Amino acid sequence: MYQNEISKEEVAALELIQYEGPIRVIDSMETFEEEIEQIEREQILGFDTETRPSFKKGKVYPTSLIQISSLEKAWILRVNRFGYPKRIAIGRNPPEDRTGLTGRPEKTSGRFPV
Repeated sequence: MYQNEISKEEVAALELIQYEGPIRVIDSMETFEEEIEQIEREQILGFDTETRPSFKKGKVYPTSLIQISSLEKAWILRVNRFGYPKRIAIGRNPPEDRTGLTGRPEKTSGRFPV
């Protein structure tokens, strides 16, 4: 069972840690092809996206980065540079079991639009 919320006090009490493993920046389709097999083999992955903020109602910008990390390595996909890969089969778990940094399930099939 997962806790639905965490208070500001609980967050403040957590130990501050820093990731010190390897990070691979993927900024071309060629680099993506070099790394995708390793990403797809991972059993546990976390991911999140970054998008330019909009300060006007109704204005939406495309995703610029996709961050994927395993227990051993992290990947930064600069999709603003090379576009969306046609397919990423992330992990082996059903989509409901994947979680982004918000702590809420990311309802996605592991495929990104072309």
